[in-house]
Amino acid sequence: MGTIETSGRGQSGIIGMVILIGLVLTGAMLVLVSGSSAISELQQDRSDVSSQVAMEGADSKLASLTSSEYSARDRFSLGDLERNDARLIRSGFLNVTVNRNATCATNITLSSIRYENDEGQTVAYEAGGVWSAGDNGSTMQTAPDVQYRNGSLDVSVTNLTGEVSSEKNQAFYNATTSKRESTARSQQVITGTCARPDNVTLEVQSDFYLAWGDYLERELGVETDVYASNRTAVAYLNQSDLPRRVDDSRNHVINVSNAPYMDEVEIDGNSIRVTKNVSNDYRTYVEALSKNRLDIGQIRRIQNAQNVTGPPLDVVFVVDESGSMSWDANPSKPGCHQGDPPTASCQSKREAVQEAIQMFVGDLNASKDRVGLIGFYEPDSDNAQYYRTNGRYLTDSFDAFNATVGHTSSSGGTHGNAGLRDANLVHHLKSNQTRRRIVVFLSDGANDNENTWIDGTQYTLDEAAIYRSQQAAEMGTTIHTIGFGDKNYIDQDVLKDINGSTGGRYYFADNASRLDDIFEDIATRISSTRQIARMPTSTSLQTGAGRTYAPQIAGDTDRIAVNTSDGTQYLNINDPTAPTLFSHSFALADNESLSFNASTYNCAEWRGTGITRSHNGSTYQVTRCTNMTTQDETLGADNATMFRDGDNMTSFLEGDSPAWWQEDVEEAIDSRSDVRLNSTSNIVHMKSNQALVVLDYPDGTNSTNRLALLYQIGLAESEAKPEGVINIRVNNVKVSS
Repeated sequence: MGTIETSGRGQSGIIGMVILIGLVLTGAMLVLVSGSSAISELQQDRSDVSSQVAMEGADSKLASLTSSEYSARDRFSLGDLERNDARLIRSGFLNVTVNRNATCATNITLSSIRYENDEGQTVAYEAGGVWSAGDNGSTMQTAPDVQYRNGSLDVSVTNLTGEVSSEKNQAFYNATTSKRESTARSQQVITGTCARPDNVTLEVQSDFYLAWGDYLERELGVETDVYASNRTAVAYLNQSDLPRRVDDSRNHVINVSNAPYMDEVEIDGNSIRVTKNVSNDYRTYVEALSKNRLDIGQIRRIQNAQNVTGPPLDVVFVVDESGSMSWDANPSKPGCHQGDPPTASCQSKREAVQEAIQMFVGDLNASKDRVGLIGFYEPDSDNAQYYRTNGRYLTDSFDAFNATVGHTSSSGGTHGNAGLRDANLVHHLKSNQTRRRIVVFLSDGANDNENTWIDGTQYTLDEAAIYRSQQAAEMGTTIHTIGFGDKNYIDQDVLKDINGSTGGRYYFADNASRLDDIFEDIATRISSTRQIARMPTSTSLQTGAGRTYAPQIAGDTDRIAVNTSDGTQYLNINDPTAPTLFSHSFALADNESLSFNASTYNCAEWRGTGITRSHNGSTYQVTRCTNMTTQDETLGADNATMFRDGDNMTSFLEGDSPAWWQEDVEEAIDSRSDVRLNSTSNIVHMKSNQALVVLDYPDGTNSTNRLALLYQIGLAESEAKPEGVINIRVNNVKVSS
C-alpha cells in the first residue's frame, strides 16, 4: 500500500511541476502582452500630445508671421511627426452673409495642416485654431480667430497653399495680396442695402463642424445649428444681437427718400417728423442754398434811401407859351371857365405850370443837379426862347431859377419842334455823359399845321418834333411829356410819340392839382435811383413741442435789422452786407414734428450798401432795409416745394425765371458739392438725410423770388458706415518644405 502510495505521490509531483511551469509561462506571456499593450498606448498618447503640441507651435509661428505689416518669411517645424503623416488640406469653407443677401456675402475656402494617427484620430490647425477629431466627434483644442466682441465680428483665416513636411517648413506671407483681399471681402458684405446689417449669418463647413458649432454658440451667444449631412455649423445674429449703430430702427440714420427699409419719416408740405420711438435726439441743420447771398427783392425806385447817390441831373423844362396858356387852369372850379382868362379867384395854366416847376426844383439836389428853361411859341417860324438864369443855360442856383420861371409868357401859336431843338442844343453843349439828361415837355394844345425844314428836308411840325425826340434819345436824354388842359385841344398821340423812343412817360392833367401830382411823380422818378431793393425777410423753425428757433448768422450782426416777436429776435436774413449766410441748428427729438416758415416785413428805412450790379449799360445800386417794422406776409406749407434724393425737378425748373440779377435754383444747387442735379434728366441727388425745400416768395414786378433751403436731419447713410462691425481678414501664406 505504501508502494502504491509512494508511486502515486511521485506522479503527482511531476504533473504539478508541469502545471507550475505552464502557469509561469502563461503569466509571463500575459505580462509580456499586457506590457506591450501599455507601452503601445503610452506611445500613442505621446504621439497625440506631440502632434497637438506641433500644431500649436505651427499656430504660434503662423500667427506671428501674419501679424507683420509687410510681407515676410519664417520657418516652422512639426517636430518628430513622420513625414507622410502631415498633410496640407484645402477643404470646406467659412461664409459670412449679411441680410441673407447673396450679393452681401463672402465665401473663404478653409485650409488646414493635419496629422492622422493609425487609430484614425486627427489633429489639425485650421482658421487659427487647433482641432481634433475621431470616432466620437470633434473637439476644439485652441480657439480659432473668429471673435465677437463689443458688437464687432472679427474673422481671420490663414489661407495656406503648397505642401508641408514634419520637419522644416518655410512659410511666405504675402502682405500685399492679403490686405487687398481682406479689404475687398470686408467691403463686399457691407455694401448697398447691406451697409448697416439687419442680420449676419456665419456658416462653417469643416470636418470639425461639431466643435465649430460648440465654439460659435459660446462665442456669439446664440444657438447654433449643425448639419451632419454636409458637415456644417450655422450661427445667425439677428438685429437685436447686433450693435445699435447698425440698427436703423434705433440709431440716428435718417432716410427721407422712402427707402424700403425705413418708414419712420413723415413729410407733409414743409413739415418733417421722425418716429423711431427710441428717445433719440437728431441733430438738425437748415441752411440757405446759395453761391453768394440771397437775392430776394425787386428793382424799384427809392427816393429817400440813405447813403445812396445817383448820377447828377441836368433837367430842361420845355414849356408851351402859346396864347391858350393864359386860360384858366381849373375850369371845374366855380367861377372859372375853360378858354377864359382867369379872374382874381382863378389861376391861369401858365401860373399853374410856374408853381409846379418851382415845387419840382425843390426836390432836386442843388449840390449836384442843374436846371434850365425853354419856352416855345410861334409869332414867327421855329421860334423858342432860352430863359437863362444868371446868364447860364443850366444853373444850380435854384432860388434864382425859380424867379426866372416867373417870366414865362403866353402868346402866339404852338411850335414844339423849336423847344425840343433848343433843349437838345443845351444838353449837347452844356451837359456830358456823366450826367443824366432829362427833358420835361409840356403843351396844352397841338402843333400848328405848318411845315419846317431840317437839314434840307421838309417836315410837318409834328414830324419835326418827333425827329427832335429821336435825336434826344441818341444823346441818352429821357423826355417826359405832359398834356395840360382840355383833351379836345391836345394831340396826345404826338406827345406819346415824343417820349416813346426815350424811355420817358406821358402824363395828362386837366387841372392844376393834377399837374402838381404829375410834376411830383416825375421829380421822384428822376431824383430817385433805380435800385435793387432786398426785401426784408426772416425765417423760423417750429417744433411740435412748441419750440421756436430763429435764424443764426455767424459774425458781427450789429448792423443787421432785427424784428422782435414774443421775445424772439428775427434777423433780416436778406441783408446783402451780412457777414455769412443764415442757418438754423438744433436737436430734434424723436416723434417731434419740424416745420419751416418765413415772413416778409415792411421797411421804414432803406440804406445803400456800396454794392452795384450792371446790366445793359446801366448800373444799379443794391439797397438793404435797416429798419424792418411790422410783419407783411407769412409763407408756409402752401408756398413750399420739397425735393428728396431721386426726385425729378423738370416741371419746377421750367417755371424758374429769375431776373438778371438773381440766382436761379440750378445755380444754388451747383453751389453745393453734396447736392447734384443731372443736367439731362433733371433728377436731383443728395444724401439720404437731406431734403431740398424751395420757398416761393411774392414776386416783384421784374423778379422771381425764391429761397432754396437744405434740410439735414440726423445721420446720412453714407456717413453711418458700420466700420468695425464686420472685419474679415485673409492671410495668404505659401508653405514649402
